[in-house]
Amino acid sequence: MQAMVLGNINDDSGTGVMFTKEPFVSKPGVSLYGDFTMYSQAEDVVAGLVHTLPVSGLQR
Repeated sequence: MQAMVLGNINDDSGTGVMFTKEPFVSKPGVSLYGDFTMYSQAEDVVAGLVHTLPVSGLQR
C-alpha cells in the first residue's frame, strides 16, 4: 500500500517509510519497522534537513 500526501500542511501531517517486517530479523510474523518525521516533506528527509523518529519502541 502506498499513499502520498503533502507532509507539511500542519502539525498533524508528516512523512515516513514503514515496512511490515524488520530487515535484520528472520522471525516470522508482522513487525512494524521504519521511520517518520512530522511537518516535513520527503525531500527534507533525503536532504538531511530533519531527523526522523522510529515507528516502534523496539527500534529505539
